[in-house]
Amino acid sequence: MNTILGVAGAGGFGGLLAALLTRVTGVGLFAKWSPAGDIFAEIAFGVAAALFGVFLLSASDPKNARTLVFAVACGLAWQPIVAGTSSYVKQYASTQAANSAKQADASLPTGGAAASSENIQAAASQTATAISKLPQVTDSSDRSTILNASQSVIQKVSASSTTSPSAKIEALHNIGLASLNSDSQSVGLQTVQPLKVLANSLDPAVRTQAESALQDLAVQAQRQNRSLVTAAIKLKAPVAVPQP
Repeated sequence: MNTILGVAGAGGFGGLLAALLTRVTGVGLFAKWSPAGDIFAEIAFGVAAALFGVFLLSASDPKNARTLVFAVACGLAWQPIVAGTSSYVKQYASTQAANSAKQADASLPTGGAAASSENIQAAASQTATAISKLPQVTDSSDRSTILNASQSVIQKVSASSTTSPSAKIEALHNIGLASLNSDSQSVGLQTVQPLKVLANSLDPAVRTQAESALQDLAVQAQRQNRSLVTAAIKLKAPVAVPQP
């Protein structure tokens, strides 16, 4: 606790120096505020920049005296530190989404081996969450990882010899909805064909559930103008899925 307070205090001192420097060389960054408000704001940003710089961006040892000097420097130059932290957080979220998609893929057996309903539902939920992050993912490698892992999960769910077709339908439906909401039609298209296969089941309950899932996807696709998915659901022939 004392180390955190020390870093925060050093950052606040750096922020104070930044405020005084801007007032000596010109007007404060928050010129519309009162002088006291301007100084207080820069001190607050200095504290935040020091905490971000020491504990997040650099992972410095807070017990080292040089770290306090670094914290003062972070407070003094708080603007690039805050901007860098924003970029770091976005990249971290992108990487986490990609890792989550890979974990979901790895959790399912290959070669059409049986998977429990719980396993399928957990993998589908994890995949849908990763897909929902795609609009915020700017890293091309992470984006490709999410798309490829998601399509692999769909293939494994479809090929699984699980005794619960209902779990398959729910999993494919959830992934399909997530793909539509994130404008990932290549993933959404892959959920259509296996749902169509299940919609031709001899079991009336399975057939009804699959048809309902397809209908819901069609409605959502039409609302969001996802023309490829809408057309694929209407087609009776197998769906050609474009590569991501």
